[in-house]
Amino acid sequence: MLKITNFFFNNHQYEKQKEYIANNRQRIREQNYLLFKNSAFLFFILMTILVFLTFLFPELKEGRIIYLLSAASGGIFYIFSLFFLKKGSLSPLPFHYLLYTVVLWMACEDAVFLNHGEGSAVAFCGMILVFSMLTIDYSYRINWYIIFLTVAFIVCAYYFEPRPLAVRDIANSFIFCILSIMIGGIPRISKLYDFESERILQIERNIDTLTRIPNRRSLFEALIECENPECLSPYTGAIMIDIDNFKKYNDTYGHQAGDKVLQQIGCFLGDYGIDFKFDVFRYGGEEFLAMTKDRDISKLNTLAKNLVKTIRDLKITYKASSRGIITISVGYSFIDKDTPIEYESLIQQADSALYTAKKTGRNRAVKYVEKPASPSALSSAKNKTKIY
Repeated sequence: MLKITNFFFNNHQYEKQKEYIANNRQRIREQNYLLFKNSAFLFFILMTILVFLTFLFPELKEGRIIYLLSAASGGIFYIFSLFFLKKGSLSPLPFHYLLYTVVLWMACEDAVFLNHGEGSAVAFCGMILVFSMLTIDYSYRINWYIIFLTVAFIVCAYYFEPRPLAVRDIANSFIFCILSIMIGGIPRISKLYDFESERILQIERNIDTLTRIPNRRSLFEALIECENPECLSPYTGAIMIDIDNFKKYNDTYGHQAGDKVLQQIGCFLGDYGIDFKFDVFRYGGEEFLAMTKDRDISKLNTLAKNLVKTIRDLKITYKASSRGIITISVGYSFIDKDTPIEYESLIQQADSALYTAKKTGRNRAVKYVEKPASPSALSSAKNKTKIY
């Protein structure tokens, strides 16, 4: 019995589905929303056509009211998808189930009660197969839904259809119920697998493989997003971080040991950024860049100094250093979010402050201080173009 249950409801794949769905909720929401919207629009169009056909073909007249109700339902669902689901927090999945319940009820009504002497479960069978193959949800939910509706259809056909028609419709609906359960999960699992593969590929593309923190590509994408006028919380602070005398560390201990240090510090900065709500990126070599939001200059100053102290407190052995441990130098810059933000300039300022920190003894945090510009420098700045 357990094997049969596993076969029909994919219980053995439940954990995998659970993981994929948890990792790709937004993509799945978009997919189900698109399917819901298009299904509602198509349902509205088809039912509207049927309404017009009832005026041309007298034998369809009995179904006019049901077709009108169905067209109205499709139109309501479509409008609802445009104004309430597109950007709202509501999940489209429950409404998707509701829409297909209406569609399948109409198919059942047409086959059983408006059969015109030639009732057919073709529409019903087609709909349960389409729903099973296109909807993205846990398999057990979809399969129980299909079984429930099929049983309801079979009961209606048995009690309300003439016996020859009932036998045919019951057989067809039963066969398509089994087909929907057996093959409907194949495209669903395949789509979930594609979503997960794309997600992993995106992570690998934007994550530094050594330190497991976002790379420079991620930085540029984040800066472009912050430059959007609709961005409510842009970056206002930049902290450039450099491991002191790292080249000498590689020469002393070897590149493998150097990679381990980069990995340790990168992972630490990533966790520290999560705890204190700032974004960290591997900028290149032994340099890291932290970008902050909603911090004034005093808080940025405290954060920069704490970074120097916490790295020092890790006590990573470095015998060639005067302190005997790994230390970092930090340069930071700040700009008020109410002024036009040029991120290239902000990062260059932090880099300039970092150079000052290294020049004045390392193992310290230095704030960028703007120097008076010469007339030639002012002229050059006007002609400067922004690049990423």
